[in-house]
Amino acid sequence: MKKSLRLLLPLLLAATILLTACAGSTAPVTDTPVNPDAGTGVETPATPKPLETIRFNAEISSLRAAVPILAKELGFFEEEGIDAVFETAAGASGLAAIIADKSDIQVTGVYQTLASIAKDDDVIIIGGTAAEGSSAIAKPENVERLKDLKNWKGISVATTPMNNADFVTRAAVLAAGVDPSTEITYKEYDSTDLVVQAIFKGDADVAIIVNDSLKQLVEPLGLEVVFPVADIAPMYVCCRHTARKSDVLANREKYVNIYIAELRAYKIYKDDHDQTVAILHEAAKQDEDYIINYLYAEGSSSPLTLDPSLNKIKNLYGLLQEWDKIEDTNADVTEGIDITIYKDALDEIIRRYPDEPLYKQLLEEYQANNSDAL
Repeated sequence: MKKSLRLLLPLLLAATILLTACAGSTAPVTDTPVNPDAGTGVETPATPKPLETIRFNAEISSLRAAVPILAKELGFFEEEGIDAVFETAAGASGLAAIIADKSDIQVTGVYQTLASIAKDDDVIIIGGTAAEGSSAIAKPENVERLKDLKNWKGISVATTPMNNADFVTRAAVLAAGVDPSTEITYKEYDSTDLVVQAIFKGDADVAIIVNDSLKQLVEPLGLEVVFPVADIAPMYVCCRHTARKSDVLANREKYVNIYIAELRAYKIYKDDHDQTVAILHEAAKQDEDYIINYLYAEGSSSPLTLDPSLNKIKNLYGLLQEWDKIEDTNADVTEGIDITIYKDALDEIIRRYPDEPLYKQLLEEYQANNSDAL
């Protein structure tokens, strides 16, 4: 009998170890920070948070909303207490939906939001979505000449209404010694298609369009990129997370939780390209090569950024007022930007992962990008 027990003891010990390991793979993750380089590099709360519904005013097919999409598909929103729903409304109607409490967060262009802030509407910018994202295009024979902004004197420029990149380009042209108000003719068209056709037909010399349209609309017509606008204005503001100001003031924690989830997803976007592409291919129904080129190729269409970038928003606001594109009121644009939502989320992420270099880098960038309010 003793001999049998001696033989059984090693087997029982091995079985115990095996069962413990298996149980560990299904047990809830504790609130103890994990190695960010292991697996997804995230921790989840030990006790699930009650869910609060957030209606994102964004098309799930839009890669500019890639980080919120990743946060949803990876389950990070749910783990941080957010039930994220993606809806579709764009432009001014999208902001109207925010103000009317029919949507909670808009992730599209900042131009419309700044116009609403000038009118003291119930909106507030709480963080970033994406930066850059547009290029100047022209006929091949004009490309080399138009790369020098000094040669823009006397030309005509085709653009669309509410085009952030247009006004960033105007500022660069002015700095090059050409007054866009008096020495350039601007022609506004209702759609990117019409803008591209204006270049093709010779009705304008250069156009400022979103990079999303280059492959589909520009290349088939034999037109070429003069330069990405990012070459003359690196990381200029594009899309921001805009919310209803009254709700942010009343329910601030849920917006911080949104950015905690998105910061977790942002690390996956930065560190795990294969997983990011696979998730977005399935969720956004976009071609994998398109996703790779959009997010990761050199000079990518629109770098993703969660930073509010208050300094650059203030600069764009001033440009829009200078060129009479938004109402020139006494409104303080900084009253329409809450940089602390993102900062509190970043502080919490750094608390969880004190040794993670990416989050330390984001903190340094935050301090530089929002120094006007610090």
